[in-house]
Amino acid sequence: MALLPIAGLTLPCSAASRPVLTSWAYTVENKQLMWSAEDWVVPAAASGSSSGFAEEPWQSHILAVGNATYYAALSAELLKRTGVLLPTLWQWDAWATLGGGASLDTSWEAFIARYRELVTEFPQLPAAPWGVFLGDEPNMLTPDGLNQSKVASLERALTLVRHSFPNATTYANFLYASFACPDASYCCCAGRTGSSALAAALGGMDLDWLSSDEYYDVSTAPYEATYRSNLYPHLRADQRVLLVPFAAYCELGCAKNSTIAPGPADERCAAVARDYLAWAARDGRVAGFAIYRLKNLWRTDVTRDVCHNPDGTGLGLVDVCASGEAAAPKTLALWQSVLSNATAAVPVAPFFEINR
Repeated sequence: MALLPIAGLTLPCSAASRPVLTSWAYTVENKQLMWSAEDWVVPAAASGSSSGFAEEPWQSHILAVGNATYYAALSAELLKRTGVLLPTLWQWDAWATLGGGASLDTSWEAFIARYRELVTEFPQLPAAPWGVFLGDEPNMLTPDGLNQSKVASLERALTLVRHSFPNATTYANFLYASFACPDASYCCCAGRTGSSALAAALGGMDLDWLSSDEYYDVSTAPYEATYRSNLYPHLRADQRVLLVPFAAYCELGCAKNSTIAPGPADERCAAVARDYLAWAARDGRVAGFAIYRLKNLWRTDVTRDVCHNPDGTGLGLVDVCASGEAAAPKTLALWQSVLSNATAAVPVAPFFEINR
């Protein structure tokens, strides 16, 4: 990873050739299930680092979508082990439930106060958050079209963020339906309409990055076509998308107590990774990737082999079988090589500036 020294620290360089690479790393209180800093690092020698550290992070950003203290602690541990302070996007999604009134302002004030507490406890964090994640899968469409009240609430939330932190990167993840419906070829519109109106509204908002997810019912080609026809024409030149590739084999629909890894999971998820890497390589709108998901945290018995799907909740990217073998070694190697581009199966095309 290219590194840029800043005030005694090193931050990921925002060179145009470096994509964003993050993951949906949720949190739980069970330490036996949780990911650790170990899941975020690779040997520095693997990508020819000259930083003097033996390890480096294989992700470029932290997406904080759970207990904020855990992500702040992860940031500190990664800095200690790699010399790299990863930019973090901190979740604040109150607009989706509170609306755009005084209660939203109060929630934002609480977010700022909580972030200040984190900075006091974890002094490696910058005084202002690098980014704000404004939520996951808000239902923006109705059978009558665009949900205008939610649009207004999101606009208000973005105004609050930008007023307090002018340089923060803003990001939100939507349902694929939000950019596709109505679409007779898509299974899950459920009568909802208004995707064009939503895209036009988002193009007028102070939203830097956006993405959507649909892991089971839409392949890469129609997904990309939907973006190019329904979303991109409405976005400003400076707005970018993150792709959300699937790495959660058998999250749904697989029999419990069946062998899913290594083998079947890896082949499926590696193919998905290659498809999304190829999409990014030909699409200048793509800033990078937010992989779903880093680890399966929805297990009830950690003594049973996750690769035998004991709870029917499948896998995450960094899960390990009881044998000690990675559940999806090819897929993991693909994603871990993206930033260095040393061994990636699909070359990553030049990317644009990713920092404000």
